Amino acid sequence: MNTFLKELTQFDSIQDVILLSEQGEPLFSGLPIVSNISMTRMEQWFKVINKLNRPITSEFLFENGRYLIKKTAIGYLVVGMSDDANLETIKNACNTIVKQFNDPKFLKKALLWMLTVSDDSIKPYLIKALAPMADTEVAASLVLLLEKEQEFKPQAREQLQLFICETLGYCRSYEAIAPLQKFLSRHTQAPRTALHEEISEAITLSIKQLKQATKPRHSTASSAPKASDKKEPSSPQGAAKEQQKPELPASLDDIPETTQISELIEKGETNQAIVTITQLIEEKAQKKLFKTAEALRNWLIEIAPMALTDIVQAAEVIEAAKRAAIDSYHLEIWRDIVTLLSADEFSALYHAMELYSYPNGEIIVEQGSTRAMLLLINSGRIQTQITHNNEILPLSIKTAGEIAGAETMFSASVWTMSIKSLGTELFVLSRQALNELVAEHPSLDTKLLHFCSQIQSTDSQLKKIRKDRRCHKRKKVNKRISFVVLGSEDKAISPNAKGDIIDISLDGIAFSIHASRRKNAMWFFGKKLHVNIDTTTNTKAIVRQGFVRAVKELDPTNNEYSLHLQFDKMLTPIELRQINAMIS
Repeated sequence: MNTFLKELTQFDSIQDVILLSEQGEPLFSGLPIVSNISMTRMEQWFKVINKLNRPITSEFLFENGRYLIKKTAIGYLVVGMSDDANLETIKNACNTIVKQFNDPKFLKKALLWMLTVSDDSIKPYLIKALAPMADTEVAASLVLLLEKEQEFKPQAREQLQLFICETLGYCRSYEAIAPLQKFLSRHTQAPRTALHEEISEAITLSIKQLKQATKPRHSTASSAPKASDKKEPSSPQGAAKEQQKPELPASLDDIPETTQISELIEKGETNQAIVTITQLIEEKAQKKLFKTAEALRNWLIEIAPMALTDIVQAAEVIEAAKRAAIDSYHLEIWRDIVTLLSADEFSALYHAMELYSYPNGEIIVEQGSTRAMLLLINSGRIQTQITHNNEILPLSIKTAGEIAGAETMFSASVWTMSIKSLGTELFVLSRQALNELVAEHPSLDTKLLHFCSQIQSTDSQLKKIRKDRRCHKRKKVNKRISFVVLGSEDKAISPNAKGDIIDISLDGIAFSIHASRRKNAMWFFGKKLHVNIDTTTNTKAIVRQGFVRAVKELDPTNNEYSLHLQFDKMLTPIELRQINAMIS
């Protein structure tokens, strides 16, 4: 990781690189740590991040440059640039770093490496970041560091001693007890300072924890190692060499060249393996085999995670080939989306979609389908239509450059209409594909939603022909409803919850709920509910079950959503009249 970040600072346009923890503590600074100046600079950036509600990604444009902010698995990466000369390369490098941090093994290895080379003022925060990963490997590194405690900078010494001693207690390594006892002996003789007692308590507590969590390894005459067999405590570099070689991904099994690459790795000829993989990536990208090229790049990241230059160049080769493969006709048809998205975003979107052709008269999507997808028409026409009282009612004709399916894509909903081909070629973007894109391009989802929001909804089309999607008239009701979610064998799998009825008909009901997060509300889509509807008469509450056919946003700022339930068993006219007595 430190090598990654150091390489990132080598670009001419880079002004600053900062890595912060989730709590805003410094883990890396591209500028030298000078008194409190650097610390203040990093604190200010953390305040900015908090004011932005901790974004996944963000950019700031200034007269003399720009700043990029990227959310990582351990905090935030902040990169400052004086110009845009290497913008795409730097963005690719940042995305690679973010992806690497998602691998716990790499993250631990990188933090341990940084611990050996970072400034003493940053080491305590690196140890704090390592605490959740504490194991024998972390213990070995901390013990080595503790043995050099006399070399710590005076202003950082005590805090660093405290963090080491506290974290060793969580490592479950019996071998850490003796070094702690040795340090306690030295520490007892040291002059008393502000943290003197706190450090003593931390050592004592850690020794106690280690004794309770571990047992000494008893050796026997037959199993005792020879003096020649003893090994020195491995450094982070040595530990890396001892790690198991990365396995070949299953998706690359059919590529003959990977056998040669695996043999090079086995022989320790990593540099030659890197050269061979990068050549293979370029070859596959030129043949438009982008999934294979990306799988090879991911393998490269596993084999040589610190080879940032090669990894970034591989990404650029793939991206350049992807852009060159975009059909100029499609660029013209979708020029509004091209304008809305960045070049990287559109390229990623373009290659995530699947191309289909449908003859005249073929049904592309049936009304009631639960497939969440967008249809983007390249040529020809489609017809949207609904089935109402056994009658097919045409709604609209869509042509090249238009989209269908936004309601199912961005609001959890079944298809409320059918799509019939009148002879068309179109792109299909699935919700799963979009979710995978958003992991690399966080703003893509919002931008597509904004584009689709300009499309006329099915509801507004139905109003034009004075039809309701429900076969029965809806009644507005101002009343509370209680419900539970049902699992297998119709057993409740959730606590009882409340909602406010919006409207009701013989075959269904719509009601509002509050959910702390959008994904929590969308979870209800497709779920079976058991609902209780009170009446103002002396009769018991009306009980029904049914499936949630749609979840919609009512007021996202206040976390309010609506659930649209289709009853398994229709209400009787008498039951509906009892509920109608509650109409406000």
